Amino acid sequence: MSGAWPAICNHGTFHLGRGVFFRSFRTKTTINVFKNATLTIGDGCFINDGVNICCSTAITIGPHTKIADWAVLYDGGAIFIL
Repeated sequence: MSGAWPAICNHGTFHLGRGVFFRSFRTKTTINVFKNATLTIGDGCFINDGVNICCSTAITIGPHTKIADWAVLYDGGAIFIL
């Protein structure tokens, strides 16, 4: 990890692989896992500044995946209230 720890709100199942690297100097990464949802981040992943992951059903990030600055990941079960 380099910089700030991600903000994690986990009400489901969160699997974090070995050697996952979070880089958050400018903007904190946010991870939300809702009730009955499953988030899996594979071994050796790199998650950059300001990434937002919102899991309401299931998200699997394969091993050694690199996620760019300020990327947003939502699964198909996301509910948006406007």
